[in-house]
Amino acid sequence: MLKPGKLSSDSSIWCGLNRPDLSCETADLTVFGIPYDSDISGRSGTAKAPEVLREVSAQSSPFNEEFLSFEDLTIFDAGDFVPSGGIDEYFASIESFTKELVSGGHFFIMTGGDHSASIPVLKGIDDALDEDFGIIYIDAHFDLHDEVRGDKFAATSVARRALELKNISGPENIVFIGTRTVDREEHAFMTSRELNCFNSVLCHRIESDRIGTMAAKKLKDYNKVYLTLDVDCLDPAYAAGVSHPQFAGLYGRQLLNILHELFRNLNIIGMDIVEMAPDLDPSLASTYAARKIFQESCAHYARKLGKLK
Repeated sequence: MLKPGKLSSDSSIWCGLNRPDLSCETADLTVFGIPYDSDISGRSGTAKAPEVLREVSAQSSPFNEEFLSFEDLTIFDAGDFVPSGGIDEYFASIESFTKELVSGGHFFIMTGGDHSASIPVLKGIDDALDEDFGIIYIDAHFDLHDEVRGDKFAATSVARRALELKNISGPENIVFIGTRTVDREEHAFMTSRELNCFNSVLCHRIESDRIGTMAAKKLKDYNKVYLTLDVDCLDPAYAAGVSHPQFAGLYGRQLLNILHELFRNLNIIGMDIVEMAPDLDPSLASTYAARKIFQESCAHYARKLGKLK
């Protein structure tokens, strides 16, 4: 199988579970990074996130919030897709790698980079499947722009590109959570379609467990679901170091409760955590939030494998 980049020999990363001696095929979970920052409409700096997240992941342990162990989970860090050549060639290599992972039934977590990194990942999933799949889109934004200054692969166009995939029949395949801003173009696009959206207002009015359960119910007919998570879904009070911070977002407790219900009720085949910009956040609060999201997600997947104890 194609490898994104240079492998890390550091077994302390990813909660001390990285196994450089394994492979994508033999590990329980594959991690890879896309340190890509193409954002031309927001603040830059997300390209540094995969490496910084690796560094802080070495400080965490393989236990979840309920003090249950997932230390039997094996993780293989496949490295980063370092940008090179043109965008088409770069994205094609990511698509190919993701297709191989999904075709082989290998669970993965991609770390970005800005949200545009999810575009080739979603395309790879689409190429690997011959059935409709669902997408959980946890983000402050809808990302439904057709293009931004001529760029159809912008961070704010991810959901729009997802709707063009062959195995995404329509808006019913996608559930938005934590959304709290829209512009004229997106609003015009939305008004002619019925979107599944649990916006930030609903997330604060309804118990977070119920939000997760209700969101999962919207995708109950799909055998496979992908979860894409922009850290700006969190309120800037908890994660200010992102490209596009938006006030009045999710609290950390709400987000973790929602993730618990999503993993419990859906067959999540992979996920990404994107949009941390370490240089915009000297305290690294956004990166530590991403680390917690990663840690709990690993525990949820370990439970599915019978390796949470």
